[in-house]
Amino acid sequence: MKNVMIGTYIRNGEANNFNFGTTLSTADKLKFVDSVVSILVDDRNYNSIIRDFVFDFYVIDIFSDFDTTGFKESSFFINDVEQFLEETNIVDIIKANMDDGLLDELNKAVNLSIEYRTGIHTNPLNEALASLLSTLERKVNEIDLGSAMDMVQKFASMTGELTPDSLVNAYIASDAHKKNLADIEEAKKHKVDFAENIDVAIKDVGKK
Repeated sequence: MKNVMIGTYIRNGEANNFNFGTTLSTADKLKFVDSVVSILVDDRNYNSIIRDFVFDFYVIDIFSDFDTTGFKESSFFINDVEQFLEETNIVDIIKANMDDGLLDELNKAVNLSIEYRTGIHTNPLNEALASLLSTLERKVNEIDLGSAMDMVQKFASMTGELTPDSLVNAYIASDAHKKNLADIEEAKKHKVDFAENIDVAIKDVGKK
């Protein structure tokens, strides 16, 4: 526990003070990951259904001075921890004050350790969706929406069989295609103008 702060959580209407750190030493990071994964993965099972609240339990256990001995010795560990997490905001307080990037670092480290021990990718769908959304957001920002809508309307008005030729013809008839042609012609004009200006400049230098 490093960079200690004082927090207050509410349980059963009572305010309770506790000390917690905003970051961890390398040794404590290793302890955190090993503690979480050791509960989730045993010789026979990967108990993925309790992944998140076991993670949150060890956020309390390792980041703060809250006494978790009673939970660890309880025969009803899962029920007791789940109830405690539902009744308090202690985890939210700790997470909100962690050093930037630390929460993501610990989550990734836990996932990689689970993958190493089980051979199971723990969250491939979420990672794929996040990547897809990022790509879409970048592409949407690059799109001229007016041109895109024009092309959609051209495609929507197509009759007959949908073929490569009909798609090409619809694109050729769209304003987007006409704009592209105009941009190409403008670029050619600038290229010619630039070449002529360079030629004149070279001749002028030769005269001097």
